[in-house]
Amino acid sequence: MIKHQVFENHQVRGWLGRFNTRHNYTQLWYLNDLYGLIQESYFNMLNVEKSIREALEPIYQNSTIDEWLYEYVDPVLERLVRYLDDIDRLKKERAFPRRNFKILRNIRAIRRQ
Repeated sequence: MIKHQVFENHQVRGWLGRFNTRHNYTQLWYLNDLYGLIQESYFNMLNVEKSIREALEPIYQNSTIDEWLYEYVDPVLERLVRYLDDIDRLKKERAFPRRNFKILRNIRAIRRQ
């Protein structure tokens, strides 16, 4: 559900994509629109985490539950938090670069063949 609603959402992939967040290139209107969607998904995932923990507690030890949540739930939560942090950071910007501007690449090494 969150994969489709957030991670595959064309507005999220565009306005919060690697290019836009790295170059501080965005539109506040879209950020405000996306913030609610992402925040709702974040709180939904917290509820899912709680439900999973409650369902697994009678069967498994806490360390096993923590490991499972770490592998399957935390990556989703971390990605949602990163989006929320990016939105908060970008909303503070008051001047945005105009196109065409230099693309900031951070390639440490290029393998030569």
